Amino acid sequence: MSLTDLAPPHVVRTPTAHLAVRRLLGDQPGGGRIPLLAVHGLGGSAGDWAPLMAELAADCDTAAVDLPGFGQSPPPDDGDYSPHAHASAVIDLLQAAGGHPTALIGNSLGGVVATLVAARRPDLVTHLVLVSPALPGLALGSERARVVALAVPGLVRVLSRAARSLSLEEQVDALLAVVMADPADLPPQLRAAAVAAAAERATLPYATDALVRSARGLVTATLRVGAGALWAGATRVVAPTLVIYGGQDRLVPPAVRSARSRFPDATVVVMPRVGHVAMLERPALVAGLVRTHLGAAAPA
Repeated sequence: MSLTDLAPPHVVRTPTAHLAVRRLLGDQPGGGRIPLLAVHGLGGSAGDWAPLMAELAADCDTAAVDLPGFGQSPPPDDGDYSPHAHASAVIDLLQAAGGHPTALIGNSLGGVVATLVAARRPDLVTHLVLVSPALPGLALGSERARVVALAVPGLVRVLSRAARSLSLEEQVDALLAVVMADPADLPPQLRAAAVAAAAERATLPYATDALVRSARGLVTATLRVGAGALWAGATRVVAPTLVIYGGQDRLVPPAVRSARSRFPDATVVVMPRVGHVAMLERPALVAGLVRTHLGAAAPA
């Protein structure tokens, strides 16, 4: 499965952004399947969900969105890259599609965005699935500190210069070494698709700004306490929630106790020998968990 297996994006115009939405090539909406919208993580795109979309094709009518400034979605009109702004963009997308209730799945930053959507608009979300959600845990790992570094003025330029010293393939391999427990698990065609996506991103004048400002927005939201804290949003989620952590995640250590205590109706799974992107590392296993959670399969 690769980006070539996704149909060309369908651009949806909302009040604040133009959002690119991707489906599997040849897949038709509906068909009595469970509607599912996927939201990627920081620096990702809709293509990150292609393997899982293929695994779920028989049971779920899955679409994946590029958040504003990522993938093939241009920057937001108001320049706001906070998690709350990204959540507003997703809410606008769901309303533009008719406001029908749907299941929502998000990875990393996308997990935060999906949580905020479910908290703010419970009428739009039937089920919530979070893959390594970037909700604040008890520890800040060394790799996660790199995300925090993006929020510090001056360090961005240093990181950018380091990135420019590497080829696109070297940059992708360095990223995979961080987000995957074992990069050798990624099929060659998916690695090639990741390199192609990086090449496309390098041509976009706003890509770095979107990444940096989204990272800063995430860090700011992570440090917030009280009613505006991200975990406070989790307490307002009424949809049944499945939280999937990777046992070898270098960016978001499993916060099992926090997830179980904050989400009112949560099932928490920690997958061994998996890193930050379980939907890419173990798409068949994640698909099985999602089917069970959505009621499309008998519990495993």
